[in-house]
Amino acid sequence: MRVKDAVKQCLEDDQRCRDSDKWLIVKVIHLMGFRVYIPFDSMEDMPSFESITRCRRKFQEEGLFLSTDATLIKRTVEQDKMKDINQWWQNEKH
Repeated sequence: MRVKDAVKQCLEDDQRCRDSDKWLIVKVIHLMGFRVYIPFDSMEDMPSFESITRCRRKFQEEGLFLSTDATLIKRTVEQDKMKDINQWWQNEKH
């Protein structure tokens, strides 16, 4: 199973996967036949967490499998905090 297909299935089937990358990662790994306890030998075959979350972001950018309103608000607040940090950092450098 490809990572993109696993991510899509998890997003379709479970709202929690739309709201939490941690939940999405665990579900995708499980769906692809891996256990949460992963032997070192299997690490090479396991999809990267970044690939999983990148797929989720792409689906949501396309308007598919959107998060709940509460999660969207929380993400917006966190993004605004990062903007403030970036503005502060730019001012400190000059």
